Amino acid sequence: MLYGTMSAPLRPILEEVKAIAEMKFDFLELCMDPPYCDSKNLKKQKRVVRESLDQHHLDLVCHLPTFLSTADLTDGIRQASIDETLDSLEVAAALEPLKVVLHPSYMTGMAVFFPELARMCTPWRAWRSLWRKPMRWGCTSVWRTCFREPIGLQIQRNLWIF
Repeated sequence: MLYGTMSAPLRPILEEVKAIAEMKFDFLELCMDPPYCDSKNLKKQKRVVRESLDQHHLDLVCHLPTFLSTADLTDGIRQASIDETLDSLEVAAALEPLKVVLHPSYMTGMAVFFPELARMCTPWRAWRSLWRKPMRWGCTSVWRTCFREPIGLQIQRNLWIF
């Protein structure tokens, strides 16, 4: 069994790697949220982050951004959220984690008053968008684990998204 803990995206990631290693955890779960650990910042640091993890003998799990709205009724907000999720997924793949965590969005706000919109699968349109690029990266497996639809896929040998 491996023991790990989540990083705090409110602190620089290299400080988090060192602190978590000093606590003798087996892995770090990298929260890929702003202000320090969004895809834009991590993309600039991916080599030194990977080197630091290796130096401290820490495995990695990536937790894709939590506060996005991939099921938003507003097309621009939904698309920006999908784009950020894909950017984060690309950075995660470059970091070679054991696993990647992705939580599905759900409909909120005015959408709760229009259940027919849920039946029209606004969240599923987002999921279909999110699958296209990873499939080109060599997706080999899809698991049905939630929502009666596939949300787990293997991108690389050891990279699973749930």
